[in-house]
Amino acid sequence: MTRNTVDRNILRYCSEIAEYIVGKGTSFVATGIYDIMTSEESGMEHQQEGVFARLMRIDDRVNARPSFYRIYIQDKEVLDFISRNHEVNLQTLITFILTHEILHMQGIDAGRADFNHVEYNEEIFVDVLTRLLMTKYPVSGKKNVLTLLDKVMPVPLYKDNRMILTDQGDNINAYL
Repeated sequence: MTRNTVDRNILRYCSEIAEYIVGKGTSFVATGIYDIMTSEESGMEHQQEGVFARLMRIDDRVNARPSFYRIYIQDKEVLDFISRNHEVNLQTLITFILTHEILHMQGIDAGRADFNHVEYNEEIFVDVLTRLLMTKYPVSGKKNVLTLLDKVMPVPLYKDNRMILTDQGDNINAYL
């Protein structure tokens, strides 16, 4: 990790782990449909406070490249969070963030979510599914990240005792 940005090798390593976790839990293959850029690399001056990453859809007609997703890691927010919470390691937090964003892609590609109109329920669904998959397919340091995130922003509670996730062995069924 350099002083102001997340190291590119950490991003590559964590994206492979996140792709594995999502692929194992949902059979979704994310390889080749997205890239990752830090806000420091992109020169993005405006960062949303309290947001670790932003998902963008890129339409690159100039280079005749098919549309793809770009995950912008907001360096300042991630590194500030790590500096305030020493029990959390950077690799596990980045893996959590990337798993979360890849699950958004999976929902959009499956037609269960709309890229242009993100609903609160979609964020709840993706947050819960991220935590579930990272628990089912453990990563070193995961417990510290999930415990701390539960303190900062607990898993949302649902009305009407509605079950939105059911784990049936190799398959996880999710309902919005």
